[in-house]
Amino acid sequence: MYQKPLIIERTKDYAKFDCGCTIKRELRTDYFGNINYYDLPLCDKVWELFDLGLTKGIFQLESYLGCHWGKELQVRSIQDLSDLISAIRPGMLDSKMADGKNMTWHFSERKNKREYVTYMDDCLEPILKPTQGIIVYQEQILKIARDIAGFSLLEANSLRKSIGKKLVSEMAKTESLFIDGCKRTGKISEGNAKLLFENIRASQRYLFVKAHAVGYALLSYSTAWTKAHFPDLFITANLRDAENRIEPTKEMSEIIKEMQSFGLEIQGPRLTDSADEFSLKGSRITFGLANIKGLGIAKSQRIREKIGEGRNWFNILIDGLAEVDSVTSERLCLSGYFSELGISRQRAHFEYLTVRKLSPFELTWIKSNRTRLNDLRGTLSLMVTLYPSEKTVARKDRLIVLQDLLKSLNNPQHSLDDTPVSIHRDEVKYLGVGVTYSSLGSRGALGNTTAKEFNDGKSGKLTIAAEIKRVKEIKTKKGDLMAFLSCQDETAELKSTIVFPGEYEKYAGFLFEGNTVLIGGERSSNGKDLIVKKVTQV
Repeated sequence: MYQKPLIIERTKDYAKFDCGCTIKRELRTDYFGNINYYDLPLCDKVWELFDLGLTKGIFQLESYLGCHWGKELQVRSIQDLSDLISAIRPGMLDSKMADGKNMTWHFSERKNKREYVTYMDDCLEPILKPTQGIIVYQEQILKIARDIAGFSLLEANSLRKSIGKKLVSEMAKTESLFIDGCKRTGKISEGNAKLLFENIRASQRYLFVKAHAVGYALLSYSTAWTKAHFPDLFITANLRDAENRIEPTKEMSEIIKEMQSFGLEIQGPRLTDSADEFSLKGSRITFGLANIKGLGIAKSQRIREKIGEGRNWFNILIDGLAEVDSVTSERLCLSGYFSELGISRQRAHFEYLTVRKLSPFELTWIKSNRTRLNDLRGTLSLMVTLYPSEKTVARKDRLIVLQDLLKSLNNPQHSLDDTPVSIHRDEVKYLGVGVTYSSLGSRGALGNTTAKEFNDGKSGKLTIAAEIKRVKEIKTKKGDLMAFLSCQDETAELKSTIVFPGEYEKYAGFLFEGNTVLIGGERSSNGKDLIVKKVTQV
């Protein structure tokens, strides 16, 4: 689990952390006020986020690619960040060497000294040595054109523009000029010149200008530094912003899953503990009333005015919910908004539907006799008993309606108790994500290992019950299909689960996004991956 740095000294001018960081500040809040993000110190706690794959919300690097390659490339500097951002662009991902593996993979292997750094020709070493012998930046192509092909500044810039603007026709015209230039300089053979240009052509899809990449890296570091030092505030803000993303529900789910690695808890909306939006108290982040689907800020404020923050369910039911539309009331009840009042979500909704069937006359009688009423079932029973000595209903035929409502409360046709399955189902429906339980919450301990235990180093014959979040299918050199999975359980995420061709042929029918399975396997020789041996449907 990630441990955030602690502030050990704070004045109106600066804040000092136990990680060694000292930042100038303006005392505007209890936390950190204004920070000069252009003058942040380099900090090992920032690099730790990348080592742990905790990149959600970090500029340019919050995708699966950023998380995976951030761990692989062992980022330790702004230059490393720049290389990482460039390495996960289509240019390097799509460009492959003779062995069929892409430039990004080779870059990682070479940086981690698992593969020798080689050059197509010795003349390329001065240009490509800083990037492990691989073309990463447009400036490197410009320098190759000048130093190896003898291009003028104007010609080299034309090549750079054709790459940056993806001008395929212009690239074709430049190819002959490039090869002829290499012949004239004699620094590289014609065969290698053609191969070099092919590499340049493949990279034209999206190599970065280095200045651009470094600018992105500085922004990435600023967001990573903030997350490393103030993860609770950062994640709360990230949750608030999730609704503005292309896939808000997916975004929120990924943020909440990562919270566990920071020792943070998530709580559904609560009557007495929810602001309008996500809010932070201690190590707990609570859904806001407006975060319930279909509500929003304006509507949540109107609801709060009608319902108030009382702690008596019966009073809220009669005085508050009776004034709220049925769709909104359903969402409030089943999302758990009233759970702290000691009533189940199912019963709260059922009692609301019962009250909706009462007439205005009957509701007025109930409100007028509040001092002797405690709950809905007792109230209906009293109304039936008192009639006709007390006019509890406007017409006698309404007694039959009250008696039927009372019977349904005493003997409902379905259970009004909450279960892990019903809670998870309703939270997904009304909050977008299961908060109290995951999809595995009601299934018991099916495996002998959790995802967190695997991530912490547990080995041997392992079985893990997990939900499949991502499937990437590839072909081997022999043309066989295999897959890389990203899975998660209630404890953590398994971001690198490998299914080799033999097992994939057997179990492919179970391996699709959203399915919950029991995975049997073992740790890979490099210690990082889970190698799948068996898959069982849960």
